[in-house]
This record gives sequence, structure tokens and C-alpha cells, in this order.
Amino acid sequence: MTDDEITRMRGLRRRGNWIRNIFRRHRDGEQRDPREDQLDVYHVAVERCFVPDGFSDEMPLYVLALGDVILILFGQWMYDPHVVIASNQACDKWSRADAFFKNFSLRWSAQDGVVFELKLNDESFVPCERLPSSLSFTIAKECQAICGRGETVMDDLEKAGLIEHL
Repeated sequence: MTDDEITRMRGLRRRGNWIRNIFRRHRDGEQRDPREDQLDVYHVAVERCFVPDGFSDEMPLYVLALGDVILILFGQWMYDPHVVIASNQACDKWSRADAFFKNFSLRWSAQDGVVFELKLNDESFVPCERLPSSLSFTIAKECQAICGRGETVMDDLEKAGLIEHL
């Protein structure tokens, strides 16, 4: 991780549960777990993409089926040119409510759900399918991966506690 990324991660962790953070503080001379400063890297090939009915650019949410994993991307960071590494041409072609990038790399902290880089591998897209409007999402992380498949996406989201039926 770069120094800026480490600083951002530590700041996000401090904003979390303040009681837990008090007890997690390191005393002088105490060793910190080096895994705290590691990022996960995914090379993604999207098979299916889902968006909630009533998709909004202000609170974008994509549910991506990647085989045996479902990747959930949420938030305005997807429009940040410092995070999304793509050509202007690819961004101009992107119809946000109708499609998502088919192949990309993702640098993120699986522990905290914070994304540092989404880098396009090409300019291909997968069309978005609509999820039922009778759902309420409980997602708070920028990025999250769960076990599941495109065919069972509703059941998988519900089992993971990410949706509630209204």
C-alpha cells in the first residue's frame, strides 16, 4: 500500500466503532499486525450485472455475478477519476444504469470494504438486469464479496443479510 492509502485506511478505521478502536490502540513498542496494511487484488470477469429498480447516479449500486462469487459495488467512488482508471472514451460509452464494465482489476481492502482502484482491462460492457423494486438494501461498504451465483442472486443477497424484502 502507498503511504496515502495507509493513511486513508487508518482514518476510516478510526471513524468506525470508537469503543472497539479504544481497545485496539497499540501501546508504545507494541507490534502492529502487518496484514492491516495489505490490499486484496481481484481480476474480475463479470458474467451478469444487476442493479436495483430505480437505480440512481447519486447512490449507485451494482451486484456483479462472477461465477461462484457475487461482488457488490456501492457509492460515488465509482465516478472518481482517481479511483476508476479508464480512458475517457470508455467512460463516455458507459451508460451507468444500463451496463457495467465486463473486465477490470480491483484493489481494495476486503476487511474494510474500501476501494482504492478499479482499473479497466478493456472497453467491453455487460448489460444490467433489474432487481425487484420490493427490496431494501442494507449495504454500508463500498465493496463487498459474498458466495453466490447469478441464478440465485436474490437468495444469496438475503442469506448474506444485504437485502430485506419489503
